[in-house]
Amino acid sequence: MIRIALVGLALVLVANPATAGKRKGKARFKPVPNATVVLQDAIRFRVHGLQSNEGWVICRLYDRRGWLKNAKVTVTGPIARRAAECVFESVRPGTYGIAAFHDENKNGEPETNGIGQPGEGVCISGRVDEIKDKPSFKKAKFTYNGGQLTRSARMRYLGPPPE
Repeated sequence: MIRIALVGLALVLVANPATAGKRKGKARFKPVPNATVVLQDAIRFRVHGLQSNEGWVICRLYDRRGWLKNAKVTVTGPIARRAAECVFESVRPGTYGIAAFHDENKNGEPETNGIGQPGEGVCISGRVDEIKDKPSFKKAKFTYNGGQLTRSARMRYLGPPPE
């Protein structure tokens, strides 16, 4: 089940030319250990379980209407210690979902093998182990009421790493 869900997510991320390569918003990361940047109205998406420190993590914030088609905001998070953090700034209160992938080769697109399996890691803001097909907004959604909100997810890998 997880394999089908991740394949569906990778295919949707690849087939999203409207947001591919666009960087809306700013990615923020803690530049100094134990230092915290305080932002008003921000959603932090922390991703752990990366298989390497290569590349970066590309995160896309969606609302219900644009789920996996038209991201509201796309940010890039730097990787340190096999983890990354994407920060979506100045977000209005609402219901959102996040999809992310580990862009190890820094080409801006998730890699897939010949049968459509992701070669780079993918994750969503909800529970990926419960998804049977293309991840639904219902599984990824969360409510943001303003202020500071932190969500986290584990990066999932199925295919071989990119060359």
